[in-house]
Amino acid sequence: MADSSAMTPDFVEQVLAAQAIVRRDWAGVRCAAAANCDGRVAAGTHSCRQCMTVEEQEGAASLRRWAKPVVDRWLPHIWPACWFWPLPDTGGAHWASETTSLFNWQQGRCAICWWQETRPEARRCRESGLVQDHDHTTGMLRGYLCIWCNSSEGHHTTDGRFLNYRRRPPAELLGIRFRYGRKMRPVKESPGQLSFGDAF
Repeated sequence: MADSSAMTPDFVEQVLAAQAIVRRDWAGVRCAAAANCDGRVAAGTHSCRQCMTVEEQEGAASLRRWAKPVVDRWLPHIWPACWFWPLPDTGGAHWASETTSLFNWQQGRCAICWWQETRPEARRCRESGLVQDHDHTTGMLRGYLCIWCNSSEGHHTTDGRFLNYRRRPPAELLGIRFRYGRKMRPVKESPGQLSFGDAF
């Protein structure tokens, strides 16, 4: 297991950037090497693969030689976004509304990749771009994910964000047990129940 003191959001981004170099992912900008080229810029260069000069090819190969050991060493251990978020102090009480409290704690952020809908009106789950994720074996709610992470969550076997998310999802971090698909019923708060704001 990786040393937890080395794990920061910036470090996770560096490992993912190294992974993009190893996989030769393309950046979102167009190649500027030729006027009519519509290729995507290769990671670590200013040109697409077809337009790279010999020097750029050598530089990209050097970057991949540097990046591969970083990816091999750290990718399986990086943390999901939710592991960096401070946990509320509940004082031993339980939540009045599990799903609402979980969504509010995530503050509209994906528990794996930190993606967040930026529209100010997106305050509720349906508008936020997040979906409820659950364990298909137990049926228990795990957390809220963006549609990209939710659709690929079951297929990642080397990316530590997904591996660690499955190991300790947001619901477990908060001590919430809620079966996915269960109908919500109005909950009257009692002295032993907390609303989300009470935990801070």
